[in-house]
Amino acid sequence: MKRRHFIQRSLLFAGLMRTAPLLMAGKKLTEQQSVIEALIPRDESGHQFILYSDSTSGQKGLAHESNHRKVVGMIQKITPEPAFIAQPGDAVMHGDDESQWRHWWHIEMKWLKDKIFPLYQSTSNHHVYNKESEDLFKKYNPQIPHNGPEGFKGLAYWIRKGNLLYVSTHQPDRRRYQQYLRMDDTAWLDEVLAMNSDADYKFVAGHYPVYPVNGYLENPRWCFKPDERKGFWDTLVRHRVDAYLCSHIIAFDTQIHHGIPQICSGGAGTTYGYQGMMPGTTEYYHATQIAVDKKGLRYQVLDVRGNMRESLSWPFSLGKNWRWVNDKQIAWAPAPDRTGNANLIRAIKLKALRLPPEPPANTLYSYQKTITLLSSDENRFWLGVDLLSGRLQVNLKLDGPGEVSWLGPPVTFSSAGETIELAFHPALGPGGILWRWSENHPWNSMETTSASGLERFSWPALLYKKHPSLHIEIQSEVITSVSKS
Repeated sequence: MKRRHFIQRSLLFAGLMRTAPLLMAGKKLTEQQSVIEALIPRDESGHQFILYSDSTSGQKGLAHESNHRKVVGMIQKITPEPAFIAQPGDAVMHGDDESQWRHWWHIEMKWLKDKIFPLYQSTSNHHVYNKESEDLFKKYNPQIPHNGPEGFKGLAYWIRKGNLLYVSTHQPDRRRYQQYLRMDDTAWLDEVLAMNSDADYKFVAGHYPVYPVNGYLENPRWCFKPDERKGFWDTLVRHRVDAYLCSHIIAFDTQIHHGIPQICSGGAGTTYGYQGMMPGTTEYYHATQIAVDKKGLRYQVLDVRGNMRESLSWPFSLGKNWRWVNDKQIAWAPAPDRTGNANLIRAIKLKALRLPPEPPANTLYSYQKTITLLSSDENRFWLGVDLLSGRLQVNLKLDGPGEVSWLGPPVTFSSAGETIELAFHPALGPGGILWRWSENHPWNSMETTSASGLERFSWPALLYKKHPSLHIEIQSEVITSVSKS
């Protein structure tokens, strides 16, 4: 592990990297909500559903059961009711204990029996880790169709709900059980998505995040192995999937890869993780309500009181009002707000950057390790290039936890006119520092081990251009907030 990652991850476990997110919509925390207004699709083709996971419950009288009861109590107040519940794993603590499955379904989820909407579970590290747990998962999830690949029927599956496709992949505990559907062999997933190419909306679910969340880099314990990610994600991109839904990390997190959101929602009641969360100073028990329609995807993240803690409308579009910056001092227009405004997205376009040549071999003198492109007073904001990796880098001094780094793509700009665009999207948390080559390319979240993002950053009024060969354009774009309908 790189030293920077080790230091930042140590801070994560110390609970210093991020405080609990502020309400992005500017709404104050209130007492328990009696009715929670759902996001409604903006056209008749759309759907709305619930994503929640990781209660590890099924045992009477434990804190997990009490926490889970609060989350499902909140879900029951969402009006109108969802089309279905997506739950990518870890409902019970021990998947080979039949008494836990009975308690979870017949006691904790008894309220669901009177509902017409189904709950779709996924295999996970607490659900499936031996033959007994695999058999019990199938027994207590009879609503799951047996249309998975040979050898995994009743474990991996897909469901078609009108013009919406929901695919659940098989991801058991890979450290203890080798009977899993390898995520670098995506033939079945590719076949299902191709067979349902006429679906307007496509969601793929699985227990493990593909990309690391909140600095939990160890794989396959916390996320996909690096050599598995590309094949799996390329399949999602090729079939224009709307989002990948996951959990496992006890947190809420969204990041963008090749234009597709990875949405991690793992706050259904388990007390695992630092201070019961990952990290405990940042996260909170929650469920995520998602609406999708022809205009895109929206969600609201609801805590156990029913308060919206985070929200997003995806995709977003930058305006055309780029302003060239030719002098050394850059002032934002309109004047920047302080932390918490999820609707003000700032963007920077870099053009015609020429990096210095590599130092001669066996050079005895010290060589600079970074190039500064833009910075503010006291380096609250720093944008440059890490010359050791050749990658674009952003450093922010967040309110409270100190300086945190984000890494972007390798840059080899010349005077030929190549560009890169950066967008700073407060509603995306740690995933909110985005890059793309041009408006014809998809957005990607920069890599970070931080559990905090722009919601804890106070923008400086001025930035200063530090590199003479750099041409810069900037803009600030107010994005419409998440609305209920």
